[in-house]
Amino acid sequence: GVAVCAYCGTPFNDGSRQGVLARIDTALGWRAAQTAAPSPAAERPVSLNLGWVQNLSTEEVMAVLICAMLADGSIDPRERKFLDRYAQNNHVPPGTVDGLIEAVREDRLRIPQARSPQEAMACLDGLIEMSLADGKVDPAELNLILSYADGHGIDRRQVERRIKERRLALYEQAG
Repeated sequence: GVAVCAYCGTPFNDGSRQGVLARIDTALGWRAAQTAAPSPAAERPVSLNLGWVQNLSTEEVMAVLICAMLADGSIDPRERKFLDRYAQNNHVPPGTVDGLIEAVREDRLRIPQARSPQEAMACLDGLIEMSLADGKVDPAELNLILSYADGHGIDRRQVERRIKERRLALYEQAG
């Protein structure tokens, strides 16, 4: 069920925020957990969903991932790791990856123009996937996602639902 604050009624675990409350600890328990050695599960990378790529070429997928990765102006190591893993699995040399990143930075490479509703949804899912690679959707990333959706006639409620579903799947996978 949904847990709410007894004082103000704000839900803690319904997914309406940028996170979901998974556990409540006492202050003493929290402090002990902060000083404890990290668990192997915390070090295990969360595997991200790549089912959306089937409608796009490798270069198009790279463009989507890089545009999402750079949307907030910085490259999070988890985002770069996800990009590099995709590139390696698809035989894209590291130098080519760096070149594609520079092309996006210089506005020479953009998110591909969707040729069908399926491609538009694939690109949207890719933007969401990369945005969640670091565990949260930054406001700049959300702006990119919503702008893309608006430009392709995708309802914002559907976008928000897809983000919540994917975030929940990642939380379940990690926990």
